[in-house]
Amino acid sequence: MSKILQVEHLVQEFNLTKDFLDKVKFKKGRFSLENQVVHAVNDVSFDVEQGEVFSLVGESGCGKSTTARTVIKLIEPKAGKITFDGRDITRLKPQEMRPVRREMQMIFQDPYASLNPRQKVMEILTEPMLFHKLCTSKAEAEEKAVNLLERVGLSSEQANRYPHQFSGGQRQRIGIARALAVEPKFIIADEPTTALDSITQRQIVDLLTSLVDDAGASMLFITHDFAVLARATTRCYVLDGGSIAETGTTASLLQAPASEPARRLVDAARLLTLPHGNSAGSSVGSRESARAQSKRETFKNTAIMRKDDGNE
Repeated sequence: MSKILQVEHLVQEFNLTKDFLDKVKFKKGRFSLENQVVHAVNDVSFDVEQGEVFSLVGESGCGKSTTARTVIKLIEPKAGKITFDGRDITRLKPQEMRPVRREMQMIFQDPYASLNPRQKVMEILTEPMLFHKLCTSKAEAEEKAVNLLERVGLSSEQANRYPHQFSGGQRQRIGIARALAVEPKFIIADEPTTALDSITQRQIVDLLTSLVDDAGASMLFITHDFAVLARATTRCYVLDGGSIAETGTTASLLQAPASEPARRLVDAARLLTLPHGNSAGSSVGSRESARAQSKRETFKNTAIMRKDDGNE
């Protein structure tokens, strides 16, 4: 199986302002008082296979989102190499990245902040289709937009609403629809369920993985929650302090985490999200069983989503 993404020795760091330095006390590690920089991502390497859902997992502030934004070139890497679909995109200029961006989409942690509040949902979905010339007319784009909304569990009538008129779960579904609108090869889902309740989290994860499967795309799934992770991926890397702390299959990390960062995450999943008395591995189950179950639940979940009146 060929690789859709290869990340080699990625480094990302940021200069700290004097005002910030005056207010914060530093410890040894990621922060350097001498150089006045924060090492957000430090020598990170991984790859994603064609059609794979791969995960970066770690505690808040460990560098997951910075890694994602660097991989997709929303911020420029300080060092390292990013190869997408066989092409080195590390030093591509913004204009050169334009056709690549259609094939690399991102679902953000806060869907409300990533949706234009002045645009109705129909425009949010059709604008990128028309910009990338995926449709020959506005009518064709609108027809595709309605189909996408139905696939994520929203109705055509909701296309004429603004983002603030939706609940958090509904806005995340709009974010998923927008990412899929341009038919990408690769999607980054950056903590897509963080602000949602547990039932909606499960619906969103199952919906997202099912739709990515159907589209034949690959996905980098970013989360701090091992319980959510197990429903989506088979392979993951644990990030800690901007560096890779552990790698392995999701099942093996759930059953026997070797590093302290992984153990903390698994313990948190067991305490906060898993039924009492069950182990993380047995309770959450494998990605294969979750994905098979999600196929059966898609129609049921879609019906539930359509009834969502904003009281999630």
